[in-house]
Amino acid sequence: MKKKIENSNGVTAIYVRRSVADRDNNSLSIESQKEDCIKYIGADCVYRIYCDNGFSRKDTEHRPAFQQMMQDARDGLISRIIVKKHNRFSRNLLDYLNVSDELDKLGVSIYSLSEPFNTSSREENMIHNNLNAYFKFNY
Repeated sequence: MKKKIENSNGVTAIYVRRSVADRDNNSLSIESQKEDCIKYIGADCVYRIYCDNGFSRKDTEHRPAFQQMMQDARDGLISRIIVKKHNRFSRNLLDYLNVSDELDKLGVSIYSLSEPFNTSSREENMIHNNLNAYFKFNY
């Protein structure tokens, strides 16, 4: 049974993912992503790490940790999601739009360490959607 964290409005989700295709890129190692995200939010921040190691960037539906993170967002256990790069979250534009729309309705924003925008405003969300379309085109 899942224990609800006290003061859940302040809980930050750290989402890390490394696909098989990324295995030669040390900057995208699971440990590197975790360390960078924790350094970004600060060690005194209450956080939970959701890790999908060896899972495809194709969609979020088949990633167990991602699905758990989404359920925790629905349950009100997290307030924001931190990723090292937005493409760790999703490169599939339709998938991203559906997930980010749901998170927006839940009041959960997505923050990236590598890109200078998040999903907390309409303008920044638009920038991310355009960037995600570019990723899809080039990958």
